[in-house]
Amino acid sequence: MKISNKLKKYSGQVMVEALIGLSVIVIGLLGIFTLTSTSLSVNRIDADRYVAINLANEGVELVKNLLDRNIIDDNPWNTLPGFTIDGDYKIDYTQSSLFPWDGSNDFLYFNIDGGGYRYKQIEDDKITTFNRKINITNIDDSHIKVISTVYWKSKTESYDFSVVDYFYDLKEFKWNLLH
Repeated sequence: MKISNKLKKYSGQVMVEALIGLSVIVIGLLGIFTLTSTSLSVNRIDADRYVAINLANEGVELVKNLLDRNIIDDNPWNTLPGFTIDGDYKIDYTQSSLFPWDGSNDFLYFNIDGGGYRYKQIEDDKITTFNRKINITNIDDSHIKVISTVYWKSKTESYDFSVVDYFYDLKEFKWNLLH
């Protein structure tokens, strides 16, 4: 058998091997790109969830600050400024009173210079997709329930996160224990 006949017998085999090798490399790269894309999307959702958790906690803390101010000023402990009946309210760190929450148009603004999140836009504040509702329920004269819920949208999905806390009139509780 001549060398030229051997070459004819194996001609094109290198081309087939190269195509198979290239296909394996392309499939591997597509997997890496898909994983990277999914990872970036999940990171965005986790970052938004982190912000929402802190905004919900801040909502409870803002109500707690109003209650503490009442105690310091020797006012009735459960009379919050702006609070009229059990219901849904909004407040941010720049406000000293509750305001009725009117729903979906109450988006928070973020100040990129470190001013935090607030409802009123000032200068270069960026509007966010975060919306915070604080539900306050007077259970009885010495017991308040506060639910701070943050809503946000990421792409086509809607999310929410809630923090629940209970506040008690400890002065009344202490008075009842002593007498």
